[in-house]
Amino acid sequence: MQQEFIKCKVESCVYVKKGNASNMILICLYVDDLIVTGNNLTKIEAFKFQMMKDFDMTDLGKLTYFFGMEFTKTSEVLVMH
Repeated sequence: MQQEFIKCKVESCVYVKKGNASNMILICLYVDDLIVTGNNLTKIEAFKFQMMKDFDMTDLGKLTYFFGMEFTKTSEVLVMH
């Protein structure tokens, strides 16, 4: 299934799928790690389901570590350590 993401012109590992204001998905891909975020949880879950169906992938849940950085989510912000 083609996902129709657009590659970021400034950062080569970032891809964006734009819909209307409430349907955007942002992907950060580095080697075999993938960060998925956006403003519509239903669309994000559908994307992850399709990716796991098409590829041998595992959903590791909420972001805690990426590229040697630790992340902590509070009720208001995502903190990078």
